[in-house]
Amino acid sequence: MNEKTVPVTIPTWVWGRLATIAEHRGVTVGDLIADGVMAVLGADPGRLGELEMELNKRRAQKKPAETKGDAA
Repeated sequence: MNEKTVPVTIPTWVWGRLATIAEHRGVTVGDLIADGVMAVLGADPGRLGELEMELNKRRAQKKPAETKGDAA
């Protein structure tokens, strides 16, 4: 088994959200992250495209219609 690790930076607001979810479920943030990673690793490759599209859709809904770089 490979024991190497990779450091990951998580924004504090994401960590806070994960902590809230973990508290409600009675688990640790590490448990949530591990479950998420395992869900992706075990997912049907065809389903991953659907998940990516859903993520992009949600990100687009959070962004304003125009960005600072857009000019009319």
